[in-house]
Amino acid sequence: MNESTKSLSLTDDAPRVILAELPGDLHVAGTDSLDVSLVTDDDGATLELDPEGLVQVRSGSDLLLRLPAAASLEVRAVRGDARIQGVGGRLDIHEVNGDLKLRDVGPTRIGRVYGDLRANAVQGDLWAEAVFGDAAVRAISGAVTLERVQADALVRDAAGLVQVSAGADATVELKVPGEHRLEAGADLRLIAGPAFAGTLELRAGGDRRVDLPEGRLQMEERDGV
Repeated sequence: MNESTKSLSLTDDAPRVILAELPGDLHVAGTDSLDVSLVTDDDGATLELDPEGLVQVRSGSDLLLRLPAAASLEVRAVRGDARIQGVGGRLDIHEVNGDLKLRDVGPTRIGRVYGDLRANAVQGDLWAEAVFGDAAVRAISGAVTLERVQADALVRDAAGLVQVSAGADATVELKVPGEHRLEAGADLRLIAGPAFAGTLELRAGGDRRVDLPEGRLQMEERDGV
């Protein structure tokens, strides 16, 4: 099938966009334009502004969606892989059946990712309920919460508190003072620079490696730690 393009011209540079369940792959890109546009091979795809001022998007196939860079986006479900970049408003992603990749995005809340999660350069907090593959997040300007990662977890360069629960190995870099919670079903490696000070709750089913300056770590030993 041939690809078709649809566009919607807006006067709001920070619209709220809602994407219904998508049976294919998703690619979202932020742009300097005020237009919202889509490219798909589904002739029945729709792009509409509802009475409440929300942009409603529906497609029955793989979708390329272009948004104003300050837009907010809610994604109900993606049955394939999803890649989102350059969208600076709030992201709410309910479910992705494949892999999820994020880059240069705003504050992000994620429900379930059944593949791997990759996030780089998030301007704000990053929260994820469940990742059933690996999770790797870097350059987060706020807090990081990964409530459940089935496999390995990596957190680097987070500017806020970190809470991670990994089913396998976890590698976490801490930069700010505070109460951090780190759990790993296998090996746990903790890295922090000379300015770090904080209280940590650590749980590891395997080896524990802590790279911290002397005198800057308080540890509370618990059963299974």
